Amino acid sequence: MEYNWSRFLNKMKINPATSQRAIAELASNIDFKLPGDYLDFIAEVDGCEGMIGNTYLSLWRAEDLIGSNENYRTNEFAPGYFIIGSNLGGTAYAFNKKDGSVISFELISMLMEDRPFLLGRSFTEFLLSLVSA
Repeated sequence: MEYNWSRFLNKMKINPATSQRAIAELASNIDFKLPGDYLDFIAEVDGCEGMIGNTYLSLWRAEDLIGSNENYRTNEFAPGYFIIGSNLGGTAYAFNKKDGSVISFELISMLMEDRPFLLGRSFTEFLLSLVSA
């Protein structure tokens, strides 16, 4: 399916597309399947940062995802989730590994004290939720 990502990113600094090699390496080093619309996105935009709607969003580059999740110890503190970025203010945005939905939670407490907040059942729905927020 074709997406018009520019409608989401018109106020953001975007990085050029990631390579197919980087996408394949990422996919082979995680324990879940990345959602198709997210794969389409990173094939065109390898991370971005800036305002989307009334929210600041920083989506990490494909090559930084695994290392960043290891640094945050996501498997230990938020098992079942894979962080893809943040608002640079303490809120993480992550995929639910079971169903590909996108949730948010606070990085400081991770999910030890709080429940995740559903932002979209798909990556595209997540972006739309930020645009309309």
